[in-house]
Amino acid sequence: MVIVDNTPPTDITLSKRSTSSQSITLNFDAFDVMSKKYSDVNPDVGRKGIKQFTLALKDQNDNIVASSTSLGTEPSWHKAVGNSNVQPNTTYTAFVTVTDLAGNSTTSTGLNVTTAPRAPHNLEAASQNHCSVTLTWDASPGATSYKVCNTTVNLSDVRTTTSTAYTFTGLSANTTYAFYVMAVGPAGESDRSNINGTT
Repeated sequence: MVIVDNTPPTDITLSKRSTSSQSITLNFDAFDVMSKKYSDVNPDVGRKGIKQFTLALKDQNDNIVASSTSLGTEPSWHKAVGNSNVQPNTTYTAFVTVTDLAGNSTTSTGLNVTTAPRAPHNLEAASQNHCSVTLTWDASPGATSYKVCNTTVNLSDVRTTTSTAYTFTGLSANTTYAFYVMAVGPAGESDRSNINGTT
């Protein structure tokens, strides 16, 4: 007797894992009762009967601005979706289309996800003297605070400020230091903006 699998995958889940300024990392999962019987015996073709996930981000006009494919054989079912069309501090609707081993597909309901603020622009070492460097930058829309770090001194010493300026003191004279600034908002953290400053 030949058993034909013509039912699409079920139990589809989709959730936000993290965001950056121009990408969204999504967790996803699904199950197909018929194809699972085959993938249990042949794990090199997929897991839980799933062959492939296709992720997509749509803008407010229902246009797909970014997409990505993930195979069911991958050990972790999460992936970043993004490109230069994805804008910071913007809400997109994420979908995942799940395909089982028999080729049946189904698409999840939409998940609204907002990207992180943009990285701080116009970062400058605006004031430098023999023992301090003051950084300034433009405000990033959607940011509620900023993380700043003197990576030359201590990469793990990250400070937080709600201002668009920060002064690092207690530095050595005639020395070049490397700094970064990140914007932080409810949706996540931006990429780093980097700059060097010399006392």
